Amino acid sequence: MNMLKPMMRKVALGVPAVALTAALAFTMAGCGGGAEEQKKASDDTATTQPAEEPKAEETPEPAVEAKTGVDYPSYSLEPTDGWKPGTRSMNEKYEECEFTLGDDTFAFIDIRTFKTEPMTEAEARMGSKKDGAIDEVDVNGITWVRHTASNGTVNLFTKAPSGMTVGVVIGSKVDWNDALPMIENIVLK
Repeated sequence: MNMLKPMMRKVALGVPAVALTAALAFTMAGCGGGAEEQKKASDDTATTQPAEEPKAEETPEPAVEAKTGVDYPSYSLEPTDGWKPGTRSMNEKYEECEFTLGDDTFAFIDIRTFKTEPMTEAEARMGSKKDGAIDEVDVNGITWVRHTASNGTVNLFTKAPSGMTVGVVIGSKVDWNDALPMIENIVLK
């Protein structure tokens, strides 16, 4: 009985019952307990121990990047012929991707989300010098606030169902006709 006192203290301190059962079985074997007692102790453990729940496999976060395009919470876009995705990022502030036309890194479309309103973003592009012009343009039933700078750069802004403003910067080396198929492919979410 003296051998059980230290084990009882460990159980009181949080040693699992499985460890106690294993220790008792070992003690019984070491003290001359027969194989029958060991088997019974082992069987008792199996019947009193609850079955281990199967662990659910952890599902990875949905992919942000599609194979050739992007799939973000506020928008998705598959590039049209000649366009390829470049830098992509997503954080708590914004979702962003740049697409380039051919191999010219200066011929680009940059898409980014903002927490501000579309008109606020367009007016910010004009700056204090009031550079360029602001109007609205409809593309596939989506109304975009458009800012056209004096250097030819075009900025488009619209509100996505997610509540974020989706902004598109069309680089000065891309004309409207080249950019339009890409704008038409933007799916707001």
